[in-house]
Amino acid sequence: MSGSERRISVVAEDTPEAFLRLTGLLARRGFRFREMSLGRTMRPGLARYTLVLPGDAGTAEQAIRQLRKVVDVLHVEDVTGDAFRERWVALIRCDLPVKDTALLHCLLDRTSLRVIGEGAGTMLLEASGDRETVDACVEAMSAFGVRDVLTGGPFIMGLSSGEGESN
Repeated sequence: MSGSERRISVVAEDTPEAFLRLTGLLARRGFRFREMSLGRTMRPGLARYTLVLPGDAGTAEQAIRQLRKVVDVLHVEDVTGDAFRERWVALIRCDLPVKDTALLHCLLDRTSLRVIGEGAGTMLLEASGDRETVDACVEAMSAFGVRDVLTGGPFIMGLSSGEGESN
């Protein structure tokens, strides 16, 4: 993780209108995010957004103050740091037959890559881990004829159950 990035977690209503208000506010206030993930929570009707913003703690605090003004937002916090774990995921489609199966099996043994499907001349693999690990897996697979890559993240969760869902 870069020292010039902050991770912001937002729990908000799970509606298209909430999404538009949240992203619209950030755009109007001049905040640009490098990454965004969106997923459901254990509470029906609520979604968790994770935003990666360029900047320092001051920038994060400004964004948090603005996000707390959005009526659909129930909880927002800076989740940058040691008390949280961040994961990324990539799906990688490559050609079959793989040119060097021994090398592929060695790579599968040494990395977080795993085969999740085969068919129609292609193999589908999954990589998960921190961003650097996932990027390294994608790069390593480039030697095997990668046809397509889909990445997602960041997905961040606290180590304790102290994360709230209200301001």
